[in-house]
Amino acid sequence: MRLLLAYQNLIPQYGNGRMGVEKRWKGLGKGRRSAEGQRDIIPQLSDVSDTDVGCAGATLGLMQYSNGRVFVDVLYPDQAAKDVIRSTAGGLISNVLNAFQGMLDGLDWMDNDSKKGAYDKVLSIQKNVAFPDWITDNGKLDDFYKNLMLTGDDTYYTILDKLTVFNLWTQYNQLTATSTDRTDFLGQPGIVNAWYQPELNSITFPAGILRPPFFHPEWPASLNYGGMGLVAGHELTHGFDDQGVQWNGVGALNTWMTDGSKKGFDDMAKCIIDEYSSFCPLKGTNYTPQCLNGENTQGENIADNGGIHSAFRAYQVHKNLNGPDAQLNERVLGQFSHDQLFFLNFGQVWCQMDETPDQYFRQIMVDPHSPANYRVFGAIQNFPAFRSAFNCPVGATYSPEKHCDVWVPKKTP
Repeated sequence: MRLLLAYQNLIPQYGNGRMGVEKRWKGLGKGRRSAEGQRDIIPQLSDVSDTDVGCAGATLGLMQYSNGRVFVDVLYPDQAAKDVIRSTAGGLISNVLNAFQGMLDGLDWMDNDSKKGAYDKVLSIQKNVAFPDWITDNGKLDDFYKNLMLTGDDTYYTILDKLTVFNLWTQYNQLTATSTDRTDFLGQPGIVNAWYQPELNSITFPAGILRPPFFHPEWPASLNYGGMGLVAGHELTHGFDDQGVQWNGVGALNTWMTDGSKKGFDDMAKCIIDEYSSFCPLKGTNYTPQCLNGENTQGENIADNGGIHSAFRAYQVHKNLNGPDAQLNERVLGQFSHDQLFFLNFGQVWCQMDETPDQYFRQIMVDPHSPANYRVFGAIQNFPAFRSAFNCPVGATYSPEKHCDVWVPKKTP
């Protein structure tokens, strides 16, 4: 980084990336697809053009904090609204963290020294919720963009070039930072996503995901914990997956797990690897391989399984402390108990159109995530609470007697 700064005058101020930009721009009107191959739903809206969506996407990615400010102002127009989302979503996330810590207590394969390290990691985790505070301060937002010089004469492509260079230099400058900011969101407030950063031991939930179908402050706890609670548990469990266990509570690469406990962890992970490797969406086709790669997807699968356990446990604690929610007075949802609604919203989170064989094959080859339907199947097969909620007989397809116990004691009821 210091070498780059020393010779910055020799580096072109604006990239010559116009050809690539033009190709992307021309392609906007031809039916865009997301990275996972699923067609965007936004172009189906009659009053929104592909060009509108393309421009919005460019500002979301290239001006993430100014774009985020607009997004936050619309969602939370006053301080009261900001306080509500922070308190309700933040409270749910804290409850899930507490539930996960409680799960650790019952693990017979983890010794006391390892549990102490795990507790420290849970208690030290940094929770970033909704948006960074500084983007609501006009002065701080202006200061962040002070070196971005745009003029009214700039073409669209020139603006893209300037924004690209500005963002690159912003990232380069972080390499010379003298301290670590664990409150850094490291992403757009408007994006529908969430993430765990092992080197910061932080979990981030931007405003974009604190919306239906994941979360709403006025929804029953069953729906919120089945949606956002699952996401919180998933991201937290990344701190305890095959990669996360290598980092400690302050984000240093220093494992806290003893060799004896590591053996128990490896046994747990192997069960997940074997289970997901048995899912074969391309069986009977000419594709090779035909089954999921449980080794490559183990981190995400462990996070899914640990996440649903901690979310459901937190939901049960909430229900015990606050009493159960009333049965919904709604034609469809009113037919289900709240425990069932928890699992239904968990499934809703991963609902998508059926994948084609080509899409399955691509995902098997390059994606660390299992296909969405197998993320649901695998998690509920390993969770007897699903069996209890829907009165499934033991040994049925989605309630097998033998299953993997992920971050919970074996044979969890």
